[in-house]
Amino acid sequence: QISNLKLLLIGMQETRLEEGHSSHSTMGLISSGRDQNYCMGCALCYSLEHPYATTISGRKTKEHKFQKEHFTVIANDPRRLLVCVRAPYLYCDVLVAHAPHSGAPKIDRLVWWRETEQLLVNRNDTSIPLITFIDANGKVGGLQSGSVGPIGQQPESDNGASLHELLQSRACQQFLPATFSEHHVGDYHNTWQDNRGHWHRIDYVS
Repeated sequence: QISNLKLLLIGMQETRLEEGHSSHSTMGLISSGRDQNYCMGCALCYSLEHPYATTISGRKTKEHKFQKEHFTVIANDPRRLLVCVRAPYLYCDVLVAHAPHSGAPKIDRLVWWRETEQLLVNRNDTSIPLITFIDANGKVGGLQSGSVGPIGQQPESDNGASLHELLQSRACQQFLPATFSEHHVGDYHNTWQDNRGHWHRIDYVS
């Protein structure tokens, strides 16, 4: 399915995988590692099959595909994975993250968001574009800005407010494309169903 969709980068949370970097015939996988209870774990999956860029020189075209050496882990823990991507014609950093859920103590949630922001501040070059795949365990849209638009809006939760603040921070400077009509294509989709059958949007790409 991943191959058919021609996805180049995929961020995953709660993988429960050991820390490591492996590659196969069509895909590479970088894992942050799970916790001591064999839970959590973030991962970045990248395509070795589909080109991320195509260049033209005269009458010749050349497809550029990811290779394992294009990816270097900057930082990792069971809830975060920060990777730098340095490939021909593509320089970016990628963050895969999983915020504590709303039932966790508020101080723990606030500390996690502050640590995540500091992680981004400490990047070698904050001018390099950043791509984020995050299970924020938070809702946004009730309060709007240049980072959060009105599409699929829900009342902003505590974690949502922390995400909003992170997006607007100097370290991040991002927006959520799925919340803006000029970027979002197709039907609106929630991302998680609670045990009462209610759907919520708590996962984002920025």
